[in-house]
Amino acid sequence: MTLTGEGPTQGKDTPLQLALLMKLHKSCQIWLEEAYRKQAKQYNQRHVDTPALKEGDLVWLDFMDLATDQPSPKLEAL
Repeated sequence: MTLTGEGPTQGKDTPLQLALLMKLHKSCQIWLEEAYRKQAKQYNQRHVDTPALKEGDLVWLDFMDLATDQPSPKLEAL
């Protein structure tokens, strides 16, 4: 039996089964390549390179990602 449910299922038609499986394999390869192309296109549309920073550049920090020893962010000395 093939993955698609097509074709013969008896041992005497092994060459035909092999041909059907090879056809199915080629179709799967084409589908995967198309999926990879679509994913790469979506990624490249939204991808932005990280800006080059050097020592002394001013940057904004998100305090949610910083761990401190204060019980509340309100008590932080800025």
